[in-house]
Amino acid sequence: MIKDIIGKRYAKALIDSIEKKEDFDRVGKQLKEVALVFKESKELQNFFFNPAIPFTKKEIVLGEILNFYQLHPSLKKTIFLLLKNDWLKIIYTIYNHFMFYCDQYNNRVRAEITSAYKLTDDERTGIAKKLGNYTGKEVVLNTKIDSDIIGGVIARIGSLVIDGSVRNYLKMVKNSLTKDIQ
Repeated sequence: MIKDIIGKRYAKALIDSIEKKEDFDRVGKQLKEVALVFKESKELQNFFFNPAIPFTKKEIVLGEILNFYQLHPSLKKTIFLLLKNDWLKIIYTIYNHFMFYCDQYNNRVRAEITSAYKLTDDERTGIAKKLGNYTGKEVVLNTKIDSDIIGGVIARIGSLVIDGSVRNYLKMVKNSLTKDIQ
């Protein structure tokens, strides 16, 4: 809970520090790259989250790591601030909140689409367009496959779930039939 609150604050501060709004998506991609490095590397986690290692040593190593990337100046400052305030461990949470703010600014929403098979580009485009008409926003799709739904799709946009799966349809038919029997 506290990580979410702190993550939102850092994400909001980062987005507010970026002068050119067209840089939002670029900074988001950069933040994701760095966040994934920290999320996936146990060695980096053990080093940076170890209180026995002096801050100055961590600062030097972080500087060396960040030199591999051409980061937006505001992002670089934010990452060093995270190190200083011992919040580097929530960098991926910050990334998620940052992207939420970017999406708000760009009138976008992210949708998770579950289908029984891999969708074609035309199907993805059609679904995104229909969801965009429904939400009034540009829709960015994240797709996954679950053969248990038999056919159709399940769309999740935030807390909204639109279940157009065959599995759900069969479940409704079953409930309707058993309701009439009782």
